[in-house]
Amino acid sequence: MIRNTMTSLCACAVLAFAGKAHAANTAFDSAADTVYDDGWQSGDNGGFGFAPWALLNLGTTSGHLVASSTGNGDGLDDGNIRGAANDRDIDTSGRSWGMYATDDSTSDGALAYRGLTGGPLSIGQSILIDMDNGYIQSAGFNTVGVQFLVSDGNEAFFRFKGGDSTYELLSNNFTTIDTTTLGVADEGMTISMTRTGFATLNLTATLRNGDTQTLPLTMTGSAGADIIGLVMNNDSAGLGASHDAFFNSITLVPEPATAMLLAAGIAPCLLRNKH
Repeated sequence: MIRNTMTSLCACAVLAFAGKAHAANTAFDSAADTVYDDGWQSGDNGGFGFAPWALLNLGTTSGHLVASSTGNGDGLDDGNIRGAANDRDIDTSGRSWGMYATDDSTSDGALAYRGLTGGPLSIGQSILIDMDNGYIQSAGFNTVGVQFLVSDGNEAFFRFKGGDSTYELLSNNFTTIDTTTLGVADEGMTISMTRTGFATLNLTATLRNGDTQTLPLTMTGSAGADIIGLVMNNDSAGLGASHDAFFNSITLVPEPATAMLLAAGIAPCLLRNKH
């Protein structure tokens, strides 16, 4: 059900970007923004540079909240499972955006879509987001992750699936699967997606204890790597606070002008190296 819903969200995002060929605006938002003092709702638009949030609940028991990410998993900020003790996990000012979804049998799911503004991710730009997945039940197809949507309906999906021991990255309509060497973490990570060419991307995941891995991607769709937005999801991770998924601190860098300056600076060096 979540997969079909993502297709609909992406179609709406494509219409919003129709006729635009500009680079994405620099952007930032975190759960510390005062917009989220009364919780996390559709239409909220904290920070700067992003489109407003679109939130969706599926099934019978799912929803969104603002709370501390230290409450999921073992409920402690102890650094015991690939974390760093007393760093507040992925919180800013003691809070993150949270999602709960309880039961696989009733197709429970919580999603949060955030669109870029100005245009899709351009070459040289990166989008970063913090994720703290918590525990995920394995009795079914249960996942927590981040989907990077492309304007042709394609996507790259970084996730942890209940019952697995490592994170994985799916792309090209789920036909390409890259398994990471990063073991499941209890206290969060930073996910960075950088556009390196028309159809190429580098995804880097860095756990709170410093473990990191970069995976290169080649997107096969007609739009290449034109990322236009993000979807965060909790697909039936399980009952109780230990299974809540948290996200925070979305950043898009550098601004388009900076990316073009970087490209202009690199070009003469490449030309000199050819002689």
